[in-house]
Order: sequence, then C-alpha cells, then structure tokens
Amino acid sequence: MSRLLRLRDYILISAAFGAEIFEEVRLAGGILPSAMQNMYGFVPSKYKRRSYLTKVSEMLSVGDIKREVDSKGRSYLVLSSSGKEKFRRKFRIFRDSHKWDGFFMIASFDIAEKKRKTRDFIRGKLIELGFGMLQESVWVSPYHFEEDLKELTETYRLEDEVLVLTAKSLFSDDITKQAEKIWRLGKINKGYKAVIKNVEKTKVSKNMQKYIDKAFEIYTETLSKDPLLPKKLLPKNWLREKALNALNNI
Repeated sequence: MSRLLRLRDYILISAAFGAEIFEEVRLAGGILPSAMQNMYGFVPSKYKRRSYLTKVSEMLSVGDIKREVDSKGRSYLVLSSSGKEKFRRKFRIFRDSHKWDGFFMIASFDIAEKKRKTRDFIRGKLIELGFGMLQESVWVSPYHFEEDLKELTETYRLEDEVLVLTAKSLFSDDITKQAEKIWRLGKINKGYKAVIKNVEKTKVSKNMQKYIDKAFEIYTETLSKDPLLPKKLLPKNWLREKALNALNNI
C-alpha cells in the first residue's frame, strides 16, 4: 500500500524546486535530485502533454502555482503561499530532518463498518504520512505526527476509536528484517534499482531523453512510496542514495 501520485502532485513537486521550499527539502537530507529544478515541461509517460499543460493552467488559475521567468527568458514554475502549504501537507515526510529518537509512534483504530469511508480515509492518511501496517488496523512510524492525528480524530470525532501511543521497543528479532516486511522495502528498493538501470541506458542509447524522463518518473514515484526511515531500520543494500547520485550525474 502506498501513496499514489496524481498529475497535480508531479506539478507541485516540480514547482517546489523553483521556490525557497527547495532549500527546506534539500536540507532535509538530499533526497531529491538537483536536476529536478529544471523539470518544468517534464511530463510523466502515463500522461499526455496536453493533460499536463491543462492541469498547469488550472493550478495557475486557482493560485497554487505561479509562472516566473529567469534571466535567460526561460519560464519555470514556483509555488504560491497556498501551494507551499499544500506541498508541505501532502509531502510532510519530505521535510522531516530531525534525528530519530528511537521511539515509534503507534496508531490503532477500531472503526465500525458503517463508517468505512472514514476508516479508509484514516488509513490513507497514515499511508501518506509514511506509516507501515504492523497488524490489521495497527500502524507504526518512527516519526511523530501527534498534531496531524489529533486534528484527524477531532475533525471526525474519533477520539474514542483511535488510540495513539509511543513505544521504545517494537520488534522481537532483527529490526531491519521486520522493517522491510512492514514497509515493503524490497519493492521500493526495486524502484530505485530501476532508476539506476534507466540512467545506465542513457549512456548507450540514441534516445537518451527517453531514459532520462523515465528515470526521473520512476524515482519520483518510488520516493512517494518511501517512508524515509532512519538508517538503522534500512537494509544494507538500500539503493536510494545510489539512485539519487545517478540522477545527479546525468
């Protein structure tokens, strides 16, 4: 289970790198390639360019993004104030640069079947924040999102149905093995491996741009599924940094 990127999400990410929010994300650990600063016009392969430009126009009209021009006359997108807030809320985990304190946040809920939509929404929000499913209706994260969950439970009047607590000890055996199972890190790592393969193809293919675009697209989608766990919880062969370096060296 993972967050699904919509077309507007790609545009928000692109626009974030034309504004000062780029510094916030970059300082959070260097998880997005520097080349993404120039991604205005990049269209994920599953979308038509016309659809992309239509969505850009829509977001410009509602004020989520702005178009600016650099010293060479090239257009690029930046986030407006409202766009920055939407970016921060949608990709909140991107800017969490705090050192892990060794504690886990656990969210457990028991919501009646008649409230299925609410239950699914809560589950989706936990996934968006990077929580992994420990057991059915029991979710865990090494980061703290007390304020987010408090807002959710109060908004939907679920204070008596959602339990939030912290724990120092969570795993009974190999911590990295358990983390890999909970967050499906193997599948995510395959995404980073695919990024590296596409970058390597740019060195031998006549259609270099095709593989560059594909590499950026896969990286963005893979990163959206990555819970950005502390290094202590990651497998030794974790490929995110290698994939990022490959993109930065294109």
